[in-house]
Amino acid sequence: KTVCIFGGFTSSEFAKYFRQENVFFFEGSSRYKRWNTGLTSSNIGSISYGLLLMLQTKEIYLLGLDFAPDQESGSTHSLTHNYVRNVELQEDETIGGGLVFNSAIIKTKGNFRDEVFTTLMFNDWKEECNAVARSYRTEENAHVYNLSDGAYIDETIALKADDDQISSLAALDKESANSE
Repeated sequence: KTVCIFGGFTSSEFAKYFRQENVFFFEGSSRYKRWNTGLTSSNIGSISYGLLLMLQTKEIYLLGLDFAPDQESGSTHSLTHNYVRNVELQEDETIGGGLVFNSAIIKTKGNFRDEVFTTLMFNDWKEECNAVARSYRTEENAHVYNLSDGAYIDETIALKADDDQISSLAALDKESANSE
């Protein structure tokens, strides 16, 4: 009873393992209708956030949109991710053509910390996420909680995963929600 929203690049071999009536494919960069606002981003987290905003979700809890490497290990992704690597957590001072987009390190405002180290690429993704939010956020979905210990995302509320607010969330009646 889970709705699966996959990017257009998702392998059909992977998608076949889900109930086909619950599978929806989303292509973020093409526009087929005039009214389509063309939600697009270079990362799946920002697109997912944008979809939740467009669907007028009342409360959103963001987890995994760190937009920064792990601040202790320098790991860029979870250990199971294809592109995981470690970066040195030291701000680059090279100016001009010497910077490498996916590994040059800068500082940005943190969600739980004053500042975090991030890469130029992650910082651009954060800015895309902020742009998506500016386009689709309304008063109806004004409660967006950021549970990630990474970069700050504009107009989100920092909330730790072990906060009482999380543990006191009412269980969702999934049967009723599925019927609706």
